[in-house]
Amino acid sequence: MLLQNRIMYKQLEKEISKYINDGICIAFSGGVDSSLLLKITCELAKKQNKKIYAVLFDTFLQPKNNITVAKQVAEECGALFSVLSINELENPLLQYNPKDRCYQCKKFLFRKLLEFAKQHHCQYVFDGTNEDDRHVYRPGLQAIKELGIISPLANTHITKEQVRLFAEQ
Repeated sequence: MLLQNRIMYKQLEKEISKYINDGICIAFSGGVDSSLLLKITCELAKKQNKKIYAVLFDTFLQPKNNITVAKQVAEECGALFSVLSINELENPLLQYNPKDRCYQCKKFLFRKLLEFAKQHHCQYVFDGTNEDDRHVYRPGLQAIKELGIISPLANTHITKEQVRLFAEQ
């Protein structure tokens, strides 16, 4: 690993470590971003004998995730895996397909995840947003910011390319 990437990886570990003691719940899709985040978080938590929750959204409007594979990845990382089944159309703000539907949907989903985190005594919720996500049109990121969701990859300026590199290694 190049020195610069090694430094960034260490910064990511340092960022995640700030939250370990108070409980972490990770929005887990099973994709490379959230899988890398989960793997590193679980490795750090294991050193302190802390539990990490990996929570997959199973939703009505979004493509079906492969729950079996996501569960396997989460368990291999050492996380406690859960599925939140949510029908976004329960949210009256989404029923008429408004212009800000991505924002409203993300806010609805992550409010449910915050409720889950609270029930499981987790003070923090992480998501797999990376630095590159901040530079494209993603209206849901505003909802995440407003709710106080933590994006360790983006906060340490880890790009998608670096996520893939770290995951490969």
